[in-house]
Amino acid sequence: MRTGDTRSISPSRDRPRRRRASRALRTRWIPLNETAAWNYYVTHRYDDAIRQVRSLLELQPNYGWAYSIMAMSYSGLARHEEAINAAERGRQLLDTPMVQIAQAVVYANAGRRQAAQRLLAQLTTESDKQYVCGVQLATVYAVLGRTDEAFESLERAYLQRSD
Repeated sequence: MRTGDTRSISPSRDRPRRRRASRALRTRWIPLNETAAWNYYVTHRYDDAIRQVRSLLELQPNYGWAYSIMAMSYSGLARHEEAINAAERGRQLLDTPMVQIAQAVVYANAGRRQAAQRLLAQLTTESDKQYVCGVQLATVYAVLGRTDEAFESLERAYLQRSD
């Protein structure tokens, strides 16, 4: 084969290498996809958040926090069954306080107050043993209409320099 002659390079043999390189490049974008999804959620662009989470889940299908963002976005659209399903899937994959908080918010918004209250009680008990973000915990209190406790949680978070 002469230098510069590309006839012997088979496009079909090169495809797997290009697919691996493409997947590796897309995987590097996971943190940006997560940040974009979260930003869409907090700015109430719920459809965009759901779309962003779906693209994130194509790259990392067992990413529990992504399901939590999706759940809260569905909840913001009052699509409660889809929200509950996504929240429960997220918790199956990642059982952390943040995921539990998201699930409690979804339950409260869907009218499942007792389930939300149980999660809240569990979270406050766990906060003695592990870190639970007081700001996020205040969100659960607020959604449940427990305003005084929400402000108390915010005050504790401030005193602890919580994020």
